[in-house]
Amino acid sequence: MIDRTMSPEKSQAVDASKPIQVINLTKRFSSHSKALQSSGRIQGLDDLARFLKIIIGQKDKNLVALDNVSFEVNKGEIFGLLGPNGAGKTTLIKILSTLILQDSGKAYTFGIDIAKYPRRALKIIQTALAEVTGFEKRLTGRQNLELFAELYGIPRLEAQKRIDELLALTGIQKYADISYNKYSTGTAKRLVVCRILLSDAPVLIFDEPTTGLDALAALEFRRMLKDVLIRQKQKTIILSSHNLWEVEQLCTRVAILNKGRIIAQGTPTEIRNSFTRGTNISITFDSHSSFDQGLIAQIKKVSGVTQCELIDSRNGYLTLNLLGTADFDYLQLFRLFVESNLKIRTIENHISGLEEAFIQLTRE
Repeated sequence: MIDRTMSPEKSQAVDASKPIQVINLTKRFSSHSKALQSSGRIQGLDDLARFLKIIIGQKDKNLVALDNVSFEVNKGEIFGLLGPNGAGKTTLIKILSTLILQDSGKAYTFGIDIAKYPRRALKIIQTALAEVTGFEKRLTGRQNLELFAELYGIPRLEAQKRIDELLALTGIQKYADISYNKYSTGTAKRLVVCRILLSDAPVLIFDEPTTGLDALAALEFRRMLKDVLIRQKQKTIILSSHNLWEVEQLCTRVAILNKGRIIAQGTPTEIRNSFTRGTNISITFDSHSSFDQGLIAQIKKVSGVTQCELIDSRNGYLTLNLLGTADFDYLQLFRLFVESNLKIRTIENHISGLEEAFIQLTRE
């Protein structure tokens, strides 16, 4: 069931069986330091003045990036993080990846405090950030993976075997000995998957993984997530994306963040259906079908039907548009069609999608 009345302040017991458990996580940034962090350099007198204020300790208004965020990720699922720009998704991912520390609250992986034991956590969690690849452009794909294997402390012979397996698994073995700067975006994304699988970490985090990919490459990447990482490798995945269709297709559960808070959490279907006010369907029949006034009258009496409109198209097909309540009786309706020997060509259900739910939630 969709959770829109979360009470993150209540205490939660640490569950060592959960790949990810976040409890009351809060993170604030100074508006000055956030601006300097985003620009990366001092560009003028105004920036210099803000920098001096930070140095001499003058307080400034804090920006709340995360505000008492709590959620759990179950083993073997793809958990989606949704939210508009500035919602706190990247801050959350960086905390889980030990790149920054929270101000309060806790984050655990299989019962291990991520902030307290970052090295142990990094053996469990591997992250692919949208803006960072970490690859040396002049090296080949294989050489880059060998470099990361050294950093992970994997013995050389074992690393060579694992790299060959991962290159084959992701389908880029023919590009293994080509320099990274010649890789297409899709091939580079697959090399990222090889890199995060090198350490065989059970929890993987992807931040905007299909950004910059063409339609075919994005489709292949989504298939790899489900078929390879989930079904074959039995990983647990956190997926942050602006592509709501992608999240709806891949994720078992979703958390929607807005202004640092989780405003909804549940399965994509639960979140979508919470904004479905009723039934809106269009049924098209073949050109030999016929309706009389008696049949139309019977359809209008079907439980849940509030409006019925029959449209005769130019090509001879008949389309029946129906509006109704959420408890619309489909069985009774289709019995009438069978009894009247009507042949259905298409059925279109105009229900609210995850995108519409997302827009309404973030506006609220």
